[in-house]
Amino acid sequence: MVNLFRQLSIQWAIVVSFVTGFLYLSQFEFELPLLIPGTRMAFTTYAVFLGIILFNAEAKRLFSFRLSWFDLPMIVWWICPFLSSISNDLGIFDGLKELGAQSVNWVLPYLLGRVYLRDLEGLRKLCLGIVVGTLSYIPLCWIEMRLSPILHQTIYGFDGSGGRIGQNVIEGVGYRPIVFQAHGLVVGAWFMSAAVISVWLWKSGSINRLFGLPFKWLALAIVVQSFLTRSLAATVFFCVGVFIFFVSRYLRNFLPLLAISFCILIYLHNGISGSLAKDGITAAVSGVTSESKTESLQFRLNSEDVLVDKANQRMWFGWGGYGRNRVIDHRGYEYITDSLWIIVYGTRGLVGLVSLTLVFLLPSLVLIFYFPTGAWHHRRLAPVAALSVVLALNMADALLNAFPHPLLTISAGGILGLFADHTESKTLGISLKAIESPVSASSAIAPFSQRSSVK
Repeated sequence: MVNLFRQLSIQWAIVVSFVTGFLYLSQFEFELPLLIPGTRMAFTTYAVFLGIILFNAEAKRLFSFRLSWFDLPMIVWWICPFLSSISNDLGIFDGLKELGAQSVNWVLPYLLGRVYLRDLEGLRKLCLGIVVGTLSYIPLCWIEMRLSPILHQTIYGFDGSGGRIGQNVIEGVGYRPIVFQAHGLVVGAWFMSAAVISVWLWKSGSINRLFGLPFKWLALAIVVQSFLTRSLAATVFFCVGVFIFFVSRYLRNFLPLLAISFCILIYLHNGISGSLAKDGITAAVSGVTSESKTESLQFRLNSEDVLVDKANQRMWFGWGGYGRNRVIDHRGYEYITDSLWIIVYGTRGLVGLVSLTLVFLLPSLVLIFYFPTGAWHHRRLAPVAALSVVLALNMADALLNAFPHPLLTISAGGILGLFADHTESKTLGISLKAIESPVSASSAIAPFSQRSSVK
């Protein structure tokens, strides 16, 4: 990965490194000296920063950008683990260790997006990288749908799912592809995101042809495969994303996107207060899925009630690490913590939950505030709109699952960097007149073969 920074522009090198790292590296994890995180995405982050420092003249920009109030949610989310450790008397050393892990997993990817992908061109490249990476995953998904999830074991020699392959067998249907991820739901969420981005780029005219093929057929292939990943949540969120697209395009209405944020906030409020309508949720789900899945959801929601009661005892900064947020009953049964929101609330408290939620939702809220809805479908602004919607949808997915990844954080950093920079100049430095030029396949792929600086 480091060598990419000698061959490509810095924007393409960052995008290719993170997309390739997320999609194709194995699920290894170990602890390096000084308690430095040793996951696949941590090593991707190390490699990217090493490449920037060694081979790119743009390294100085890491230390020269100006903070904005848009960065406040990430700053709070960054220091929250340290505050959790201190408030639970776990010590300064534990706080610094958690702060280091938070930096590698969240802050550094955000910083890369904030500094290097903060313009329209950088965000377009990020969308293209996601689309191309997703297209490369489709044949691998077909293999596992036919033969079972075997690729990680075959290529890397161990089970990357941590013994959860059985959870990806759909009764009476077949296998949910895992490829090189920890769970099939990760693949489903990734394809959901890529499908929304593809539809947005296609219908806005941002991309007409890719690799010599009409882009609409490539977008259709991603959409079809997103359904074939057999993830109900991913399918529902894709349909929501498409609904937002059509309402904003043809009715010039931003309310569906705004409603996503309000629904997430209402869900979190009710979940914390214990007033969540669990019976209504399971009744709605039972009409579109099997009885076993409905029972699983009901069990998860009941477990969250118990976990919330424990989390409320340390409401502001949570219980910190070491599984102190978990609940084990008198029978020795440990209640499950499947969703990201309950994990964050239990370990980082309300401060952590609010800050993380804003990291995901702020791009869409700022998009609504700064641009008229019709402009979201301009060929150059469409990648910004698509990524903003995808971030909101992934926050909705965090109410059910816990599979965040750095590409979401990079997207948030890039979008907020775009708005922050232009807000400081009080002109946004961008207008529909300034983004009139169409994007062709040649201009989309050409940067792979040439270096260019970031404006």
